[in-house]
Amino acid sequence: MAYRNRVRNPVLQARIFLPKWFVKVVRPGRDLPDDTVQLHVPLDMSKIDIKNYMEKIYNVPVAKVNTRIQAGKVKTKVYRNDAIQYKQEDIKVAYVILKEGRFKFPDVFPPDAKAEIVDDDLDDIDDNEGNVPEKQSDSGQQQQSWFNL
Repeated sequence: MAYRNRVRNPVLQARIFLPKWFVKVVRPGRDLPDDTVQLHVPLDMSKIDIKNYMEKIYNVPVAKVNTRIQAGKVKTKVYRNDAIQYKQEDIKVAYVILKEGRFKFPDVFPPDAKAEIVDDDLDDIDDNEGNVPEKQSDSGQQQQSWFNL
């Protein structure tokens, strides 16, 4: 049987590497040394896979990898007057110790910047901008102008 479409040369096709895993950098719950990074990785990823992933994709030299499996939480949900318990998925936590350099978790929202933004917004608000004029209704009670349609 003949092919309908022409078979192309596979050498000329673009080769793109897409890993089958993803790694998430998380903020540690306790203080860690400066050369240690905490990651959430898939359960089927081994220590060797984690080391190769970090060295080949991110060009980060790794000295050692420690892993542990964190059990998922058991949660309760009410559904049609019944309490249903379910367990969240387990998470593999990897502690990657770097050969060189230090890692500091980035502070995306510094506390000083938040205060400056709020202060700038308060300065922009006019004193009478938020007030809604009130008018007298037929019964003699005060009502908001938006209440009467």
